[in-house]
Amino acid sequence: MSEETLNVFGIRHLSPAGAYHLRKYLDEIKPEVVLIEGPSDANECAKYLTHSGTKPPVAILAYTTELPIHTILYPFASYSPEYQAFMWAEENNARAEFIDLPSDIMIAIENFSKDDHNDSKKKNESIEENNGKEEKEDKEEQNDGKKGNEDKEKQNKDKEEIEGKEEKEELDDG
Repeated sequence: MSEETLNVFGIRHLSPAGAYHLRKYLDEIKPEVVLIEGPSDANECAKYLTHSGTKPPVAILAYTTELPIHTILYPFASYSPEYQAFMWAEENNARAEFIDLPSDIMIAIENFSKDDHNDSKKKNESIEENNGKEEKEDKEEQNDGKKGNEDKEKQNKDKEEIEGKEEKEELDDG
């Protein structure tokens, strides 16, 4: 039984340096199979990426067929590590395949994330709006409190004046 090895090369998408180092790594380890992050249901399209008539930049576009239409784009430039992995596999008679979730699931996840983000944004806006209302109400209460204090002070002053006049009249009468 032969010993099998799994080699993983983490990569940043659309990285010229990453593509360069990936090709050097593939030349060094010479794998029989190259697995590439991308929609597993697009493996049939992948053969067109390495076709002699295909000149990057190119992309694979996945989309829904019902309204509202949702899309997801997988771009490939000549310096994309994913593109270079396919090219290396073609040049070295190795098998290359996409291994990520199928595009319909990726679209659903992306839209779920957008919906979740929009829901969170709406909740935050609602909270901010409520906080704004509460702040406004607090200010109004404070202003009402100040007015109330001013009114009490005026009432006390008026009462003192009246009491002072009454005392003066009593003294004048007495």
